[in-house]
Amino acid sequence: MKTKLIQAPQTEPVTVEFVRKHAEIDDDIDSENILLEALISAAREHAEHICGRAFADQTWEGVLDSFSLSNIGLPLTPILSIASIKYIDVNGVEQTLNNTVYGLDDYGMAHSVALMPGQNWPAVSSSVINPIKIRFVAGYTADTVPNVVKHWICLRVAQAFKNREAYAESGFVEMPFVDRLLDSVRTYK
Repeated sequence: MKTKLIQAPQTEPVTVEFVRKHAEIDDDIDSENILLEALISAAREHAEHICGRAFADQTWEGVLDSFSLSNIGLPLTPILSIASIKYIDVNGVEQTLNNTVYGLDDYGMAHSVALMPGQNWPAVSSSVINPIKIRFVAGYTADTVPNVVKHWICLRVAQAFKNREAYAESGFVEMPFVDRLLDSVRTYK
């Protein structure tokens, strides 16, 4: 499934104040707060990439060429909701699939769109690229982000903040012990 981000997170799993306390950064300079905000976002995105999870509430859209399976795996977890499933029918008209046809299977590490019992996927146009669009909201709410992720973000931000020149050159550097903290929330697909 190919995906694109529709709406980026509006809040991060940790605040600048939380990171400042965690990293013992005392001086409250506005320009440093801007840097810390950017580093928090970068760390969250890095953790999401490593883990195959969304750690902040965000909307994505995935596309498919056909409804070939009864369950359609979604590339991120956890899924908070399926906003819509739209498709181009055999007559070339965009339709919105009724949500009684499908449901969210959110058990286990990987979540999917499941065909409800007694239902069938509709026929789609074979002459259109990406005729199926699944829009979904993935992520944790601020109070449900795993503490290990918050801790990892703080450690990564502190390291990047205190070693700005190295971060500017190569991004997040290898920190095997710190990165192992994410093992408990990593998805293996």
